[in-house]
Amino acid sequence: MKLFKSKRPHFSKTLRLRQRVKLIQSRPDEQGIALLLALLIGMILIVGATGLMIRQLMARKLGANESYQQLAETAAVNGFNRILGKLNNNKPDEYLGYLYAVNNREKEGEPGLPAAGYQWNLYATETPPLLPQLCTNTTGIINTNGITWNPLQETELTIPTEATLDEGSNGMRNDGNKGAIKTSYRLRGYAKPSGEGIFEVEGFVRRDGDQEDEYFSRALLTRSLSVVPLILQAKDWGVIAGNYLELGTTSVAGASTESKGKIVWNVSSSENFQNATNCTTTNYLKNLPGLNFSSSNTSTESAIARDLWPIVQGAIPLSHYDKGKTIDKMPSNTNKVRIWSFDDQGGAASGCHNSVVCTRAHDTNSTVKPQISETQDSNTGQWTVEVSADDICKEKTNVDNVCHVFVEHINLEQTNLFFKVLNSNIEALVIHLELPYNTAKASDLSGRIQLSENSSLCLTSKLSESGSGCENSEPERLVISSSTGPQPIQCNNINNKPYVLQIEGSALPGALIHMPKGSLYLSGDAQLRGIIWAHDICAGDHGIELTTEIGEKSIIETAQSLWGWKPEQGYGRMVLRGIRGTGLDVFKRF
Repeated sequence: MKLFKSKRPHFSKTLRLRQRVKLIQSRPDEQGIALLLALLIGMILIVGATGLMIRQLMARKLGANESYQQLAETAAVNGFNRILGKLNNNKPDEYLGYLYAVNNREKEGEPGLPAAGYQWNLYATETPPLLPQLCTNTTGIINTNGITWNPLQETELTIPTEATLDEGSNGMRNDGNKGAIKTSYRLRGYAKPSGEGIFEVEGFVRRDGDQEDEYFSRALLTRSLSVVPLILQAKDWGVIAGNYLELGTTSVAGASTESKGKIVWNVSSSENFQNATNCTTTNYLKNLPGLNFSSSNTSTESAIARDLWPIVQGAIPLSHYDKGKTIDKMPSNTNKVRIWSFDDQGGAASGCHNSVVCTRAHDTNSTVKPQISETQDSNTGQWTVEVSADDICKEKTNVDNVCHVFVEHINLEQTNLFFKVLNSNIEALVIHLELPYNTAKASDLSGRIQLSENSSLCLTSKLSESGSGCENSEPERLVISSSTGPQPIQCNNINNKPYVLQIEGSALPGALIHMPKGSLYLSGDAQLRGIIWAHDICAGDHGIELTTEIGEKSIIETAQSLWGWKPEQGYGRMVLRGIRGTGLDVFKRF
């Protein structure tokens, strides 16, 4: 028996499907809504994709612009470093540090400029800007490779002229377009406020082959430096210095063929040094007002001319010897400064009675005889006065061990005055030819130090036997100073002036003479180990044989070590160096 399935369920499904299609076909408004929704969704997708594409394009463009700006800033920094490297070059023939002393600005009429516009490009021409150190060698601007300018026009000095920072390559980067990207820099300007140097350096980014006024980006770096004057070598220190130099037959280190120190001449104007050749022309120099030297030996004159170093508005430093300072006081009252007087001629002019030496307190003219060794040779009449380390500066300590002694009168014809301080707890001795205070009472004594060729003033060892003589191996430990009082007026009436150190022969065998307000006068030819800084040097027809080295060691070097002189505190031929200042870098984008 066959079983047959009913066909009714299949028929029912077909019927329902047909009814649904018929229902849909019967509502056309719903078909429009569906189409609109589809279009809106498509539009949203297109707008979103377009936005993403625009965003990516803008990000790329902004990234490229930022990249170009960073390249321009880097070019400015690298350019500045190159300029600084040129200016701080230590090679003598390529020295450009003097440019730190000269404004070099693009704009005209800016405050502080001696003249409008650029100045550096005037060097090596017939009218270069004058420098305080008048005989500075400025030929380095020619000898230094990479520095070019037009000497006939005031144009920007570029170091080098917008040079490619990656020389020898096709460019800093390649962005796939025609022509590689290159960077360059130029010095836009330099100003020199007191103790500072402010540089403006521009960095550029261009495509290879673009015109000068076309660039992708441009950045201006403003950076300040501290400009420090330094003396780099001992031979550049002044070993003779003054405002009025009547040198006579003076020679330095026996007129050595190699400079052993500078002869610094402080001048009031640059009038006599408008031409660079004037700095080394012997016959021209020896006839200038305020400068006189002569010798039968032409090599001596040539050496003086070679070592002469004029400085406009220069001045001898007032204080170079304050390290470890302690002042000699009256033994009976340590609140009063002791003032000494030495005279072996007696009489009222000596200030002392029945003694070669006497002292007084700074606030009285009443004198007393100090308890020091004082003997006379009965055969020759020669006096020997010995002041030991225990006799002076009794308040000294292990730190304050530089003894400052004040004198108002020394006149010795046949006396050896020995200060026995070497190998003692006194490291050095400073003798002041001046009063200790403005309020100190002045006496009627000469205010001079006069030493004949039969006398001497020097240091000896504390351990040496009495009368054993001077020890001249350490002249830097004895200083003769005079930094107060009226300004000397050249060498007129030098025999009657106060604040004068008068010597001849080997009466002062070794010392550092530091007399910014005093004068050195030669009553005969003299020999000295040390240095001479005096406002006026009055040699007349005589001269000093100045020795500036002991063995192979410069006295300047030993003085630097003893007194703590730093290169930036030097006095002589100075060079300028730029070091990083405290200001912040400022970038300006264009």
